[in-house]
This record gives sequence, C-alpha cells and structure tokens, in this order.
Amino acid sequence: MKPTLDAADRMTGELIDVFLPLAQAADRRINPRRWTLADYSTAAHSEFHSYEAALAWLDSTAPVICGTIRIANATARHEAAWKMAEALHAWLNIRKDWVTWKTSHEAALESARECGAAPLAHILTSLGECHLWQDDPVRAENYLLSSRARWAEAEHSQGQASCLEALGTLALKKGEPQKARELVSQARERFAAEGREREVVLMQRCIGESYCDEGPYDEAISLLEPVFIWFVADGDEYQQIRTGRSLALALGGAGSIGQMRILLEELISIATAIGADTDARELSRLLPDPPAGT
Repeated sequence: MKPTLDAADRMTGELIDVFLPLAQAADRRINPRRWTLADYSTAAHSEFHSYEAALAWLDSTAPVICGTIRIANATARHEAAWKMAEALHAWLNIRKDWVTWKTSHEAALESARECGAAPLAHILTSLGECHLWQDDPVRAENYLLSSRARWAEAEHSQGQASCLEALGTLALKKGEPQKARELVSQARERFAAEGREREVVLMQRCIGESYCDEGPYDEAISLLEPVFIWFVADGDEYQQIRTGRSLALALGGAGSIGQMRILLEELISIATAIGADTDARELSRLLPDPPAGT
C-alpha cells in the first residue's frame, strides 16, 4: 500500500494513544502518591503489577517516549506532549537521566505554551528541578521564577506550592537557609490547605534540611527523624532515601558517626534494591571512615 500523509497522521495518533496511558500507568506505579496536573483516570493502570515492572518498562521505552513527545509537538498534539513529559517524572527522579529529562521537557515546553498557564508552569517547574539537580542555579532560578508567575496566573495552589518548594531548595543551594525556610513554610501552608499530608511532611523535611545546613543539628534531627519514620510507615522507599540522606548528614554533624554509618548502609541497600543507582553512589561517598583498628 502506498504511504500517504493521512496514514502517517493516523499512525502518529495511534502511537500517542498507546504510549501515553502506559507511561502514566508506569509513573503512577513508581510513585503512587505524587500529585499530577494531568488526569490519570484513563491510564492503563492494570498493565503494571509491580514497581520493578514499571521501572523496567520505562528503562526500555523512555527513548521512544522522548521521541513521541517530539512527534506530538511537531504535529501539534500539544496536550499529549506535555502529559507524556509529566509521566516521565518518577522515572527521571529515580534514574536521573539528565539528557532525557532536558530533551523531553524542552520539546514539551514548546507544546505547553499552547495549552495554557498551568501546563506551561508545570513543565517550567520540572526543567528548573532538572537544573537544580545538576547544580546549575542560574538556569534553575530562571525557569522557576517563570514557573511561579505562570502558576499564579493559573491560580493553581498545588502548583504554586511545588514551585515554592523548588525555590526553597534553590535557596539552600545558594547558602540562604533562612530564606529557604520562609519559602518552604509558604509551600507547607498551601499543601495543608489542599489536604496534601504527604507534601506537608516533605516540607517538614525541607525545613529540617535548612537547619542542617545552618548548623543547629539537634533541631534538624528533631524534624527529620519523624519524617523518615513517616516515609518508612508509608512504604515510600525513594523518599526514605532522600530523607535518610539528610538525617544522616545531621547525625554526622551532631557527632553521632556510628548512627550515621548504620543509616547510610541501610539507605544504600534500599537505593540499590529500587534501582536508584545514582543515589546509591552518592550515599556511598558520604560513608564515614570506619573507626581506627577495625
């Protein structure tokens, strides 16, 4: 059969129709508690029966999804483009594939501009977070300030809170712990008003991290320990890793080197088990030297 433009257009639509619900289902399986801007009710939720299966599928399929985002953008299927980028979020945080994060979201950004203030703000926030992870505060701040303005335009409270959280992290990286606490406290108030308990707990972690950076380690430990316990009870292993890292640093700063080592060894085991290899390597670098004579 001779190929036609109509056939190519139909096949493109079918590709998106297949991969978007699968990507959303995998994202939800990896992180079932994260708030999303897109409606995930039509995701193929029954396709992934375990965290491991969803992660493995995205490992093999992320390049295809990234290509599909570019195709969606080029063919003016703009809503699908930003939604597929959002669906990569959990996988990107686990694998920390900076190239895929940047290229997928830069393509999605073009589409998000055609879809209104909230989708645009969402993709801008994610790009800001990507550059935060890569210690590029200038680009991170540019994206996040633009995102904050768009979230305000959309009057989207959870989006504004997430952006404030990222700006708080940026303030920590810039050595401004008091400013970080102010921003994160604003985010906590917004999340609390929305009834988002998990995000309120995450904001407590951020506040604890600000004290850890500033030096009152006992204050940091008193805030971080209950957050760590909360994520253990919730079964959120990735957030156990991120919270545990901060708690370990606070324990080390307070002179509890033995407890720091025990916790880091536990976290390395968890990170390795869930495929967070970059986190496992970072945690290994934080391990204190063993006591002399051992």
